[in-house]
Amino acid sequence: LGDSEANDCIPKYYDQNRIVCVCNSTYCDNFPTTETLKQYQAIHFVSTKCGKRFYREFRNFSTVRKRSASVIKVNPQQKQQSIIGFGGAFTDAVGINILALSPGAQENLLRSYFGADGIQYSIARVPIASTDFSTHVYSYDDFPGDFDLKNFSLTAINLTDNNLKLLASPWSAPGWMKESGKMEGGTGLIGGINSSYHVTWANYYIKFLEEYAKNDIKYWGLTVQNEPSAGLIRSYRCDMNLCQTLKDFIKYHLGPKLKNSNVGKNIALMIMDDQRYNLPKWPLKVLNDTDASEYISGIAVHWYENFFLFPPSLLVETHNNHPNKFLLSTEACNGYLFWDRGPIYGSWIRGEKYAKDILENLQNWVSGWIDWNICLDLHGGPNWAQNFVDSPVLVNKTADEFYKQPMFYVMGHFSKFIRSGSTKVNASFPKGLNGAAFVTPSRQRVLVIVNQSDSKFDDVTIQDSTIAERLLTNVTIDPHSINTIIWDKVKS
Repeated sequence: LGDSEANDCIPKYYDQNRIVCVCNSTYCDNFPTTETLKQYQAIHFVSTKCGKRFYREFRNFSTVRKRSASVIKVNPQQKQQSIIGFGGAFTDAVGINILALSPGAQENLLRSYFGADGIQYSIARVPIASTDFSTHVYSYDDFPGDFDLKNFSLTAINLTDNNLKLLASPWSAPGWMKESGKMEGGTGLIGGINSSYHVTWANYYIKFLEEYAKNDIKYWGLTVQNEPSAGLIRSYRCDMNLCQTLKDFIKYHLGPKLKNSNVGKNIALMIMDDQRYNLPKWPLKVLNDTDASEYISGIAVHWYENFFLFPPSLLVETHNNHPNKFLLSTEACNGYLFWDRGPIYGSWIRGEKYAKDILENLQNWVSGWIDWNICLDLHGGPNWAQNFVDSPVLVNKTADEFYKQPMFYVMGHFSKFIRSGSTKVNASFPKGLNGAAFVTPSRQRVLVIVNQSDSKFDDVTIQDSTIAERLLTNVTIDPHSINTIIWDKVKS
């Protein structure tokens, strides 16, 4: 591929089908950019439960017509939503785990996610101050009465990839601003909507953006509040903001301050940042106010509890209600349920859960998908609340190693090729296969296919409606596999 071949995965087995790829300070599997494709040529990448990781082969569109029971039809001319990107979050736990590695291993981990020879994440979420994935609860200003935020402090993450979209999300205002006097618990800010505390809380967002700007780091997006409904949990760091309160906060304070600041005037402001069960009513209550709506670009959703009673039709209904506001999935992780807690090393099932949810979102007007922690330790932490979960990368600081799990490779099958600015297009799939198709800014076609069954599809045919005279035939889709197939627009 190109000038260099990829480094292969060094597998570590936990049983026959539970496999991680081991990286250290001197070696890590990688994913070099592919060479330019020829006319009517396609490249097929596949990762499987049995151990393939970005295995690749070239194929050619053929003029030979043959019957196939399994046909995938792609129509690049039937366009849907634009894609914002795919990525993960930089929590305190992520920083702690990366710094626990040697410099060489640190570099390999970050390159695996963001480098040209990695899976090229295009968006990263950054919490404003602490989350449960911190060693303790803190804000960036814990001095009561400091309405000018003179004691505001933070250490900016020095990211060098200018194509990375940064998204900031607050969990809670400093405790001294809240009725409860502490960050935990869902009480609101002191006073009515026009109180000095609401004004100061809006200034807090601006100050955060300004401090990063001093380090030449610009933010693309901002959510108003992480999971406002979680304020019902007394121990959770959250502001219990009802729709009316958040709407008025945006309308009278945060929206105007962003619009009138150099650091915030181009920010994509998002509401909700919460579970799908809040749709479609929550956004309606905010966006029906045209004065508040003018400051809002999108609606952020999380994946938790989606598989219970909250169908993707809620996404479609929300899109139809607000077609000029994008939908973005901003948080997801495995291992959060009490009966399925923490990491499961090498779990392909958890990788498939990611693939299923990503596709479900993309098929229903969502413009991107952001994972939670990009790395955690072997226990799924650190986490001061003992809320240990799983991550696509697990760090073994004792051995100076990190382990890429199936979830990492699943994310890569999307993030590597479906670049920001791509467009979701119409595609149909035979029974037993799931997927989605895209056209990139360079006009490449990208087709993602997932097979969660035990059955192998030996003779899949792919049709591109703009290449009527040729078909991609004899494509094999392995059992329990994720596949990405890429080809160029045919030159006239």
